[in-house]
Amino acid sequence: MDEEQLLDQIAQIVSQLEQSGVDLPIELVQQLSQIFSEAASVPVQASPQPQTPIGAELLWVLANGDRSAFLSYLKTIDDPELNALLQDSGRLNSLVENLSRNVPIQKKLTRDGIPPAPLQSSNVYGFLYDDKDRRLFVRFNSGAVYSYDGVSPAAFNAFTKFSTPAKTTGSNEFGRWWRGKSGSVGAAFYEHIRKGPYEYQRVA
Repeated sequence: MDEEQLLDQIAQIVSQLEQSGVDLPIELVQQLSQIFSEAASVPVQASPQPQTPIGAELLWVLANGDRSAFLSYLKTIDDPELNALLQDSGRLNSLVENLSRNVPIQKKLTRDGIPPAPLQSSNVYGFLYDDKDRRLFVRFNSGAVYSYDGVSPAAFNAFTKFSTPAKTTGSNEFGRWWRGKSGSVGAAFYEHIRKGPYEYQRVA
């Protein structure tokens, strides 16, 4: 029996006693009144929502809201908390349902859940960064997607200034570049991310 049911039962007993003409001691009436007042002032607590593991929302966006792709990323990413979801179907289903409801996906603007870079690049299609878990996903024009762990906001901001000039000259099906070209996404990526001390792995 929970607290609410217990209070209801006490109220019914008191009512029945009063109706039968029993003279209740004033101290008992005051004590019961205090109990009911305190119970009425306690706010009803909502059921706690399961906490979303750090990185799960980013992977959901990366998967473009697709459950199968999301599960594939969970298997690929080297993160114990995210990997543990695969062993708990109830928690996993609850998380997917929550992400489906609360994390908007703009599928037409992304590939593999990654938006295009603000500048056209012959090497990098686009990237997605979450400063909460400091993980950067980069999609290359080849279609490969890599994750880079431990990328600080400062390093990410330095990368996205695209101020590193290109150091070579060439062209491919995605564009042309030349030595000294400013606004090079590929050169900035190599300078600030690829040369950095970040662990990385291919995830797609």
